[in-house]
Amino acid sequence: MRIIGFVLLLLVASTSFSQKVVPYELEKTYWDKGKTTLRSIGYINNNPYLSYFGSKEGEWKFYHENGNIQEISYFNQGVYVNESMQFYPSGKKMIQSFFYLGEKDSAYTSYFENGRIAENGQYNKGTKVGVWEFWYVDSSLRKISKYDSLGTEHVGSYWDKNKNQTITNGQGYKLSYYENGNIKESYKYRDSLLQGEMKLLKASGKPLTMGNYEKGKKQGEWTTFFLLADQIKTKKIFEADSLTGDYTKFFENGKINIQGTFLNNKKEGDWKWFDANGGKDMVGKFVADKQSGDWTYYFPSGITKTKGEFLEGKKTGKWEFFYKDGKKQREGTYKNDVKNGEWIVWFENSNMLHRGNFTNGKENGFWESWYENGKKKDAGSYKNGLFEGEWKGWYPNEIMRYEGSWTNNFKTGSWRYWHSNGIKKEEGNYKVIEVKRKKLKIEETIEKSVKHGKWTMMSEVDGSLVSSENYKNGKKHGTWTFYFPGGELVSTQMKYKNGLLHGTFKSYDRSGRIMNEVNYKKNVKHGNMTIYDQNGKVTKKMAYKNGVRTDNQAKTFSPY
Repeated sequence: MRIIGFVLLLLVASTSFSQKVVPYELEKTYWDKGKTTLRSIGYINNNPYLSYFGSKEGEWKFYHENGNIQEISYFNQGVYVNESMQFYPSGKKMIQSFFYLGEKDSAYTSYFENGRIAENGQYNKGTKVGVWEFWYVDSSLRKISKYDSLGTEHVGSYWDKNKNQTITNGQGYKLSYYENGNIKESYKYRDSLLQGEMKLLKASGKPLTMGNYEKGKKQGEWTTFFLLADQIKTKKIFEADSLTGDYTKFFENGKINIQGTFLNNKKEGDWKWFDANGGKDMVGKFVADKQSGDWTYYFPSGITKTKGEFLEGKKTGKWEFFYKDGKKQREGTYKNDVKNGEWIVWFENSNMLHRGNFTNGKENGFWESWYENGKKKDAGSYKNGLFEGEWKGWYPNEIMRYEGSWTNNFKTGSWRYWHSNGIKKEEGNYKVIEVKRKKLKIEETIEKSVKHGKWTMMSEVDGSLVSSENYKNGKKHGTWTFYFPGGELVSTQMKYKNGLLHGTFKSYDRSGRIMNEVNYKKNVKHGNMTIYDQNGKVTKKMAYKNGVRTDNQAKTFSPY
């Protein structure tokens, strides 16, 4: 269904100062399904004409599950602005910061839960600048650093937990320890910058990460290890903090997972992926971090799964896909990462499943599909990805299944359907109408294909008439007639108006004698109800008004 228009429903808000249409709506979220424990409260933009429709606006409050305030912040078009305050579940202040257009800017202070300052400094457009001070929970100084305009940290002084100063005037080292006394981290500093070997160790004393710094930047080979195993996890090469050189990632069993080369933090050249057993997973090239040239993907058995070409990270040219036994599953062409040209799909028995053309990723032109036994299933045309024109379908025994036309993905005009034995099943007409609906407080108009006019249903046994139906814009309208087997004798007959029973309802026996008749108005009994015996004589009469019996045996009843 296609949306063809909508009407905006605006929230009108007024204040004691002015009468103004404000496109904001109060929004609340809750921790629980019963909506008893508030999680957040604030205003969202309620104007769908704006690009930031649905974004947070103004003051927002967030709460911990225990009911205490978690955060008080301000938003403009969905991004943080002005002051932001964050709190521990206990209600104690945790962070006070300021934002400009979504980035931290100006003063920043964080606190321990005991109320003492943990760190204090300044941000400039999201980057730490100037002098920053860091404390331990007992308010003793931990570190004094200075950040340059690029956000690089220059450590001037550092004190360990025992209040021993290990960095003075930018020279020294920094150590941290596990509770068992083993070293956790080891850093060296020269001229306030990281210099030399860095070690991050496990509680057991074995390495977790090892590498070198030169003037505050990663340099040379860096190695990481698995947390729960002594096996190497990654090996990578840095030049002035930039990944440049060979890169290898391993599985925990020691086999290679990924192998390739970086240049200035971007993948470059040949890259290979392997499974945990050492088999190839995928192979290809990168140029400036984008897939390029021929790429091949493999099943665990080593059989090719997919192969094709990339150009600047986008699929291009011919691509082929295969089943696990090596038989072709589908093939076609891409242009700028979308399907273009002919595409063919096969069943595992190599019989064709469907075939047709794409234009800019959408089906276009004549398409055909088949059953696994090779018999044709469907045939028809697309236009820009939508059904268009005449379509036909068949059963696996080659008997016609349906025939009809589409317009812009909607069934239109005459349609016919058949049973699998070749006997006609039903036929009638479709019409495209406009329907209004509300979604997210927006009223929109959509198009819909519905039955319209006379429809007939036929028996699978002998093709005789089962029913004669009438529709108006998809709703039952007019006379409906049902027949006994054979299609000559009427079993029931009724009248509808706009989808509701409206008029006389009659039922008959196989001899054609009337059994009962009831008058309806808007789907409820209204007027006389008469019941006849097998000789056609009246045996009972009742009167109804708007579904309620009005004769001397008056009682309510359930509407039809």
